[in-house]
Amino acid sequence: MSNQNQQMQNILNLREIIQNVKFPKMRRFLEQARSKNIYTESGNDCPENPERSSFCPIKDIAEENLRMLKDINTGKSLIRGVATGFEELDRMTSGLQNSDLIVISGYTGIGKTAFVHNISQYVTLETKIPVAYFSLELSKNQLFLRILASEARVDLGRICKGFLGKDNWIRLKTASEKISSSPLYIFDTPAITIHEVQTTARRMKANEGLGLIIVDNIQLMQAEGFRNTRDREISEITHSLKALAMELQIPVIAISQLNRRADNSQTLHPNITDLRDSGAIEQDANVILFICRDKIRKKNIDIPEEKITEIVIAKHSNGPTGSFKLAFLERFTRFENFAPMGREVEEAAKNKIEENLAAIEAAFKSEF
Repeated sequence: MSNQNQQMQNILNLREIIQNVKFPKMRRFLEQARSKNIYTESGNDCPENPERSSFCPIKDIAEENLRMLKDINTGKSLIRGVATGFEELDRMTSGLQNSDLIVISGYTGIGKTAFVHNISQYVTLETKIPVAYFSLELSKNQLFLRILASEARVDLGRICKGFLGKDNWIRLKTASEKISSSPLYIFDTPAITIHEVQTTARRMKANEGLGLIIVDNIQLMQAEGFRNTRDREISEITHSLKALAMELQIPVIAISQLNRRADNSQTLHPNITDLRDSGAIEQDANVILFICRDKIRKKNIDIPEEKITEIVIAKHSNGPTGSFKLAFLERFTRFENFAPMGREVEEAAKNKIEENLAAIEAAFKSEF
């Protein structure tokens, strides 16, 4: 047996032993040790853990932050974190910050998955930052088709049914080539555990590099040792996701469902207390976003194709809360920046209307 095969067999044997350990804390400790052992045996150093590896002099921290503030003040960079492509979100948060846990929620069918895969598109296609996308709700093929429809601006229904003209085929081919060259990694392992997410993310950080983690969604994940206590299991998952963000110094986005009571309500905006299964989500999250749209709550309202969607920042540990609007192109599974009439254009239009009214009034007086 070759050294590589022997190494893989040892890793599998160790994993089987760890899974048979009854005590959750001991199992987590062994899992972390196993992850570090994999890095060492593969010839890569473990990713630096700023929490545990060493102390950092306040002088170094001060210099780093002063450089960042100087860049912002001189206009070199208004975004300190990972840009999302949504202008108002980036303005209010300065981008997705390293070590932050960002929770995104909303009513069923509101477009939570579309929102996060749009962020992953921008991050990987425009800024070329590697993204690990853990998709527990859609298979990798389903998610790819959604991303393809969004990027090519081709109706997802037409793609699935195969009703495509020549122009659509050209757009799909161009978009597919662009997506294929992006550093997006999709993992669709069903019922994945939080420890598998941690191990995969650490390995990616050491090997390919990693700038953003997306988990869709928290409620479909598992944490070993908490089978009969769902609230404690979700608490363990959110604690671990937050710890992973701090360990790898990258932002982590996690989709969370709302509880059934909130989903059946008629209110337009959910509350933080409506997050499903555990109060730990609101405690661990640095940022909580809600996606809101009138069509979902008010069935009798006629909404145009460009559905106006409100994004509510309900919690922001290091910045302002508030809301902004996006346009949702449902058939493309795509959110876009909502560009209402600017102040200058609005003022010019208002002045033009007043001039026209004055001219009509003058003509009326001269006639009679």
